[in-house]
Amino acid sequence: MQRIMTLNHKLEIPISGFSTSTLNPTSARRLKSCFRTVGIYVRPMIAVALAQLANERDQPEMGIRSIKKYAPGYLYLPVAAENLQFLRLAFPLPYRDLLETYSKERQIDPYLVAGLVRQESEFNAKALSRSQAYGLTQVLPSTGRDLSRRIGLVGFRADMLYQPETSLRLGTYYLRMLLDELQGQWEATLASYNAGKSYVTRWLTWSHFREPAEFVETIPIAETRNYVQSVLRNADVYRRLYGAPPKHAQ
Repeated sequence: MQRIMTLNHKLEIPISGFSTSTLNPTSARRLKSCFRTVGIYVRPMIAVALAQLANERDQPEMGIRSIKKYAPGYLYLPVAAENLQFLRLAFPLPYRDLLETYSKERQIDPYLVAGLVRQESEFNAKALSRSQAYGLTQVLPSTGRDLSRRIGLVGFRADMLYQPETSLRLGTYYLRMLLDELQGQWEATLASYNAGKSYVTRWLTWSHFREPAEFVETIPIAETRNYVQSVLRNADVYRRLYGAPPKHAQ
């Protein structure tokens, strides 16, 4: 029980869909309090069970969604030994060998790539967005065709973007290309990956930004601003989960 209490620190879940109108005020308060206490421990346990099942079925995106739904406070958990199993379900790393291979080839941080993939597709290799971006790294077919020519990938078809290796190969190449064009500015690179380089080039002219955070705060599109912050947060968590062991971890 101690492990569960530690694991679910700050994960209180609000009650919805239950009516206490037929109870007297004191009984209603007690019942709600009981439900809240049970919810603190039961809902995260449901999240863990569903996420483990999803991973066994090679559906990491469903595992991530289960964690988000049943344990929405998971981002407040410290990356400590007692939380590692839970956090690795929330931040899985499938396709790790491919991801690290192409990240190394492009000389970019693999944990940042992992953070980007989690944000783009939740590691769903068959993801297809409303804008018709495909696969793990959510590359548009037109962009994929151009990138394929650049790297000498012959016979490109849009459905090849569903292949994890092709998606990671093209996505990391595109990320490296943007990073070089933007003089190594990661925040601007991520913003370009999400919104397009033409927008970002214009935003960079608005001021002489002394710190990367200043640029991020001035991004006028909320979705892109949140995207950059989320990818950087994801990368930090991945680095601590799968890089050097956290302090006191075993």
